[in-house]
Amino acid sequence: MGTAYQYKLRPNSDRMATIELWLELLCRQYNYRLGEWFSWWEENRCPVNAWSLVMPISQLRDHPDNYSQKRDLVNTKDKFPDYKLIHSQVYHDCIKRVKLAFDRWFKVDNNGQKLGKPRCHFSYQLSVISYQFLAVSFKLSVFSTSSCSFGIKNTEYSF
Repeated sequence: MGTAYQYKLRPNSDRMATIELWLELLCRQYNYRLGEWFSWWEENRCPVNAWSLVMPISQLRDHPDNYSQKRDLVNTKDKFPDYKLIHSQVYHDCIKRVKLAFDRWFKVDNNGQKLGKPRCHFSYQLSVISYQFLAVSFKLSVFSTSSCSFGIKNTEYSF
């Protein structure tokens, strides 16, 4: 069983600006990836009783799964250098959250009701940056004046 550690940070103004930039970039990434899922959904669906007889059937788009979106992170980091500031595992967690939100859209809860369509996030709504390490040492020199390193299994930083 994994151990989860949660830390409350009290950063100074410079570090707070860095954290706010990270949250803004994560918000943009979440909204872009969610937009990919919605555009795939809209382009590949058609009501059964209203199939077009005039237009030919278009080529179906590839399903945007976790792996294709994680592979695309390399292109994103090349086009937008600010995205290189954040560790890739944080982006992987962001993509995982998008998939879970999209999958919940089709599931039914205990009362037989469907959950709502996933919405775009704003940076002020995000308050967690998750690092999913497997017993890797992590340096907190960004957040504290003295650097300290220790082993972390599953860590979630909330602000």
